[in-house]
Amino acid sequence: MSNWGIPAPESAKVSWGVRAIYSPPAGIEILFDRQGVSGEDEKERKRLIDWVNKEGLPGLKKILKKDFLGQDERRIVEFKGGGYVLKASPQGSYGYLYVGAWEEEEVTGG
Repeated sequence: MSNWGIPAPESAKVSWGVRAIYSPPAGIEILFDRQGVSGEDEKERKRLIDWVNKEGLPGLKKILKKDFLGQDERRIVEFKGGGYVLKASPQGSYGYLYVGAWEEEEVTGG
């Protein structure tokens, strides 16, 4: 799985991660060489990346504007939608935002 952002669960079939430059409240600069996508199925990787770009990052930016997340914090914020989850945290880095996205795990009753 991608080693740039917040790690996906071991069970994730595809994941995307980035270490972005972060300027609160919602400034996120994604560098092409600080991100990665993992997974064997190319169509699943493309669907995840499309979701990240169309829904995940815009949703994250709304959360960051609403619930201020300082550069020194270790709190993780989460955005879910369309069967995917995106998590982000500065991890106390004072300038980076670590982001990970993957397909949401199905919860089964037992």
